Amino acid sequence: HDFKKSYKSKDYDAKKDHNLKKSLIDAVEQVSGDNGWADLKDVGLYISQNSSFSPINHGFKKLGLLIKYLDIFEVRYTNDNFTLLVRPNRNTLIKN
Repeated sequence: HDFKKSYKSKDYDAKKDHNLKKSLIDAVEQVSGDNGWADLKDVGLYISQNSSFSPINHGFKKLGLLIKYLDIFEVRYTNDNFTLLVRPNRNTLIKN
């Protein structure tokens, strides 16, 4: 799947939005378990309860597509591919 095709805007690149990346990393860290992994649905719930954020404002229909596009998270599917788990890449944590 080509996630860049999900991206719509010509004047905005989510990969260059430092505040967006920091906010998403913070949200993942808030809901992650002891192993560092967070269920994407919990991340989305946390974000919706704590901000007016919408992935649509960044050119994506779904949060998972935005997470994958940013390429700052490790992504793993569990539960027969029904559950998407995410955690910040180690390189991402070093940079921030």
